[in-house]
Amino acid sequence: MSEAARLRLTAAEVRAMDRDLDAAALHHPASRLPPGQASANGAAVAGVDGYLFIADGGNRWETQYTGPEPPVSWTTTWAEVLATRQAEAEARGVPLWNLVIPEKQVVYPEKRWPQGAPDGGRRPLRRLAALAGPDARLLYGEAALLACKAEAPASLRHDSHWTASGCLAVVRQLLAAAGPEVDVERAVFTVERAREPLDLAAHFLDPNPPQDRLRLAAPHPRAWDNRHYERTGQHTGSRYRLANPEAPDPRRVALFGDSYSFAEGLAGALSALFAEVTCVWSKSVLWDVVDERRAELAFWESAERFLVSLPQS
Repeated sequence: MSEAARLRLTAAEVRAMDRDLDAAALHHPASRLPPGQASANGAAVAGVDGYLFIADGGNRWETQYTGPEPPVSWTTTWAEVLATRQAEAEARGVPLWNLVIPEKQVVYPEKRWPQGAPDGGRRPLRRLAALAGPDARLLYGEAALLACKAEAPASLRHDSHWTASGCLAVVRQLLAAAGPEVDVERAVFTVERAREPLDLAAHFLDPNPPQDRLRLAAPHPRAWDNRHYERTGQHTGSRYRLANPEAPDPRRVALFGDSYSFAEGLAGALSALFAEVTCVWSKSVLWDVVDERRAELAFWESAERFLVSLPQS
């Protein structure tokens, strides 16, 4: 990660800065790509107004969005995984919530398909949510991110991830489901303002000029880090722990997820609210981590496109 300036901002201040940075992104060369142009590797595609999207890369996301319904076996297996998770959580007395982050086509369909979006109602998440039911505690960030759009950009124009404003919108959704009763609008968050190349622009531009963006960060340095990526070059298995003795909620949290959790703000935002957050880059919920850290609340997170791959637990 590039050198970053650390700020302390309210949610309203985060939205204001995200609006300014989003306007500046219109002057980046990636914003001049013609709508519909695909990257040479097929992983990304340009929309209108400078928006770039994940296309049909390794997870074939746009095929998921527009294609046939997933196999019945996929849906039933996922539903069984979610039910098993809740049974494990109940046995420990640890509430568990499963969070899915929508891809950008869900949040900004008008920027990808200005003439009208295709029907995405058969995509895997929709089938899974219908079968799993409320007992699965499956949360989907679509409504939160769509609401965010009215006040600030919810997604970065040239990156696959959310903005800091989008992250806080989903955090608000998590708190509504799981507590604590903290007013996100009154809270103060640590934010990094970084200048770095963004991931979708890299599929089109070489060199890929850096851009300014915001990212939610932890209020204190990591209390522990296994440095797994530095040792192995693999994200999966990376772990760190955040401690915040000033947090409004004294509970210990275990968070399992991908880049949204580990590096793109979710763990940092939760660390402003909870006394301890242990974050693990993992497709599965690792109950040994929950037990070891005596976690009192657990979250599992996944980008929507990754749902096609089934976890072990």
